[in-house]
Amino acid sequence: MMNQKIDIKQEKKIMEKHYNMSKVLEEILRIGKSSIENFQLNNFDLKVYKTLIKYFYGDADFEKLNSHYSLNKGIFLHGNIGTGKSRVFEIFSEFTKKYLPEKKFHVVKTSDIADAFYANGLDAIHKHGLLSFKMYDSTPDITKPITKCYDDLGVEPKLIKSYGNERNVMADILLKRYDLFTKYEMKTFISTNYNADDIEANYGDRVRSRLREMCNDIVYEGTDRRR
Repeated sequence: MMNQKIDIKQEKKIMEKHYNMSKVLEEILRIGKSSIENFQLNNFDLKVYKTLIKYFYGDADFEKLNSHYSLNKGIFLHGNIGTGKSRVFEIFSEFTKKYLPEKKFHVVKTSDIADAFYANGLDAIHKHGLLSFKMYDSTPDITKPITKCYDDLGVEPKLIKSYGNERNVMADILLKRYDLFTKYEMKTFISTNYNADDIEANYGDRVRSRLREMCNDIVYEGTDRRR
């Protein structure tokens, strides 16, 4: 069933309030295969994808999966190297753009942000904080915060110097987005190989604490499939 192509009518049903989990998974599989020919979903994958399908559709059952889960929070997806965390967000970025445009988000590599800070200074940080709203005539609309996904948190250099300023760029961004989360419900998604202790060691206890408040903690189980 999951290998069959879905027609236009079936695609439209995915947009229904009472979504069909099987049909959404069919589309997830189709999107995955469009870039990776042998893309498949194992049991570890299915657990994560089903959880995030519930999240993106605003399904109240998502909050029943864990007493700390909230549909108002972002996502902190972590696990072993090579389990497929980055691919999850790439697929959901394409899926939401097509079926749930109000839930679409931007994926950005943390290493690219580090490079941008080195080249452009603080403007690279502001882009992910006070300027992370939809703009109208160069004015940010604070009622429309932009959800961003920070892919591979932890691979970027921790301390970067630009124009004499040395900053832990991702720590600065995450703390600023926490403030914007509390004020304007700005959501943040993260994929990382780090666990909570690693986050504290590399970004400080404040970042660890803030991430607990602003993100749902989801573990991607499994081993490195790239070996």
